This record gives sequence, structure tokens and C-alpha cells, in this order.
Amino acid sequence: MKEIFAKVLPADMPRHEYEVYKKEVERKNKALIEDAKNFVLPKQQIIHGCMLPMEDLKPQRCYTHVPFRMEEYGDTQNTVATSGCGILIAKFLERTYNSKLNVSVEELAKLAVMKGYRGYRKKEDGTYAPMGMKHVFFERFIPSLYGFSSKRAETVQELMDATWDYTCPVLLLANNIYRNDDKNKDSHFVAMLGFTPNSICVFDPEKERPVYVRTEVIFSALRAAWIIKDY
Repeated sequence: MKEIFAKVLPADMPRHEYEVYKKEVERKNKALIEDAKNFVLPKQQIIHGCMLPMEDLKPQRCYTHVPFRMEEYGDTQNTVATSGCGILIAKFLERTYNSKLNVSVEELAKLAVMKGYRGYRKKEDGTYAPMGMKHVFFERFIPSLYGFSSKRAETVQELMDATWDYTCPVLLLANNIYRNDDKNKDSHFVAMLGFTPNSICVFDPEKERPVYVRTEVIFSALRAAWIIKDY
């Protein structure tokens, strides 16, 4: 397992590479958000029956004992329970796609921090504020660990096509809309399990079972999406 972990790509990349990446990400995210404004779900429906046994993946609130932080930045409080939804999405994909690896939530959190995926913002007073998971996690960490392919979606139709193809796209949702909380400026990762004519079915790391969310809520909250496949 140590050899596998050693091959996991770090979050940081050369500046010139990052500048190209950043521009491409901004373009794709903007295109997706614009496309979602007018997209109408087809009248068909598809729901994947994938949900892990509770002994494999518990709701996010149960991971208060798993650190997800960089204490050298003065962060001594954060855990997977407070800010590790991306970690649980990784575990969800591992089991859903029947990966040969079996990486514990504890190992995933520790490795993600070690590889630089825990985000922080330097404040004016020189201290650091935690910012959750760096989004490049889904393009570098997960593919290099599990061997999955990953690409950012530019249209909602790509998400629909992926779902028909038994793939579970990862969605980044704005919490002020998804949770109907105007004061919540954070975002949240969920995996898309399917859709009906009026709703999107998602695996939400905070929930004990899949939930159906109104289409207009998901599309309004959508900020980015990844199509991650096991081939």
C-alpha cells in the first residue's frame, strides 16, 4: 500500500501548468453553470441502486475522530466530520466501482492532507483560514490513487449521459442554495445516482441514505461537476 500511496499526485503543480489549468477550469465551470440554467430533464428516469453498507461508510457526522487538518497552520479542530465530504465521496466511489483497493477513511484523510489537498487561505493577519478540500482532488488525487478516469463536465447533458452509463458524477453545490441557508458561503460535494423528471437522486455524505432533491435546487446550486469512471 505504501508504494501505491507514493504514486498519488500532489495537489500542487508547476505555476505555468496551474495557470493553464485554472483558465480551463473557469471556462468549463462557467459553461456548466450557464447550461444548467435552461436544462430540462428528460421524462425518463434512472436510479442506480448503489449504496454502501453502513459498516463501510457512515454519515459524515460520525467521523469526529478522524483529523482532516494541517496543525502547522494553527488548525487543531477540523475533522472529516466538519469538512471531509470529499474524503467520503472518494470512499463512496471506491466501493461503488469495486476498486481492488480498500483504503480506510482514516488513510484517505491522512494521505489527502500529506499530499496538500487540504485548502487554506492566508489572512491579512498572517494566520490561515481552512477552506475545505481543494477541487483538484477529483482530477489528481482520485485518478492517481484508484486508476479512475476523470474530467470536468461542461454541460448537464454530460451528467445525464454519464448516469445512463452507470457512472456517478460528482457535483459541487453551493450551500446557500442547496441547504437554503443564505449565510452559508461554503460548498458541498455529492454524487449523482440518477434522476426523475422532477428531481436528482444524490448520495450526500451527510445523509444515511440516498436523497431526492428538486431539480431546480440542484441546477441552481451547481458550481462544478466531475465525471469519474472506473475505465
